[in-house]
Amino acid sequence: STPETTVTETVASAQEPATVQAETVTETVTETVDSLATQEAEAEELEKAAIKIQSVARGMKARDEADARRAAEQQAVMQIEEQERVDAVRREQQEAFRELQKEASTPQPLDSSAPQLLGFHS
Repeated sequence: STPETTVTETVASAQEPATVQAETVTETVTETVDSLATQEAEAEELEKAAIKIQSVARGMKARDEADARRAAEQQAVMQIEEQERVDAVRREQQEAFRELQKEASTPQPLDSSAPQLLGFHS
């Protein structure tokens, strides 16, 4: 073995662990970069899903508010209609009462049975 060969072998044997270590570091860095890229893609998917959920929630809220508004309007219409019915009945009763008052205040001609009805016998 020549001194040159010995130097080359010594250099090669000294470089080998450094080369293996460099390859390991390169693999680790590559795996880390891949993992980060995957995590970033997953985060983007989660963000898109969150935006969709918010959109659906806004739609549901708007629909609920519209339903509540419609229900309130229907309730108001029903109350108005009920009040109109009550008012109509009250007007009919007042009209009937006025008719009865008018009849009661108008002197009625006595017919021949009136004295018997009052307990008088002729």
